[in-house]
Amino acid sequence: MRSIILTLAIILTCSFLYAQYENVDQDEFVSETQHLDTDNSNMKMVWWIPIEFWKVIMSQEESLSDAQVVELVDALSPYVIFGVIHGEMSNYGAIRYTPQDEIKSSIRFVDANGMTQLPIPEENLNTETQILLNVFEPLLKNMIGEMGENFRFYVFKDINGRGVRVADPLAEGTLTLTMMGEDYKWETPLSSLLPPRKCPVDNAPMNGSWNYCPIHGDKLSK
Repeated sequence: MRSIILTLAIILTCSFLYAQYENVDQDEFVSETQHLDTDNSNMKMVWWIPIEFWKVIMSQEESLSDAQVVELVDALSPYVIFGVIHGEMSNYGAIRYTPQDEIKSSIRFVDANGMTQLPIPEENLNTETQILLNVFEPLLKNMIGEMGENFRFYVFKDINGRGVRVADPLAEGTLTLTMMGEDYKWETPLSSLLPPRKCPVDNAPMNGSWNYCPIHGDKLSK
């Protein structure tokens, strides 16, 4: 597992978010999973990182074998991970980052079943996930400096007592992360992960989450 983590660190450093995953539009996928607020002197970002993210970035990485990919995905699959940054910019452009203890105490995750979760303490995570997070946090600091130093990951359960995912980007539902009194929401399924549909009238490609053509009103075909 350590060799896989180190390989992933190299991948993220050299080709972050540029791997191919079948027909997934990388920019759309990242846009759908991130909430970024840099207006009104804010520096706030909440990034939902589902297990599908790791499948995306590893899908065409030849240095990883199928067995290694399966091993990493299996290790991370019990969890849903959020990366966050929170701060305020001064009139001179300097950023005052909110202390991590203050952020952590404010974070709540409401899953697709409407259940509220608190972050899982790091010592309660499986060993592979602990190693992964311990590698990425200093890596981000080296990549983007002070902003990376103030970027933190928070982990929650993605599998309920019945063995069903509670943060599935391909299932219908709503996810909410509350941080510092503000709610950040995601409506699923994520259109970037769905196969595109076609208008039966002119065969124009349409968003995979749409059921009807917004132009002609006809039901879309898969």
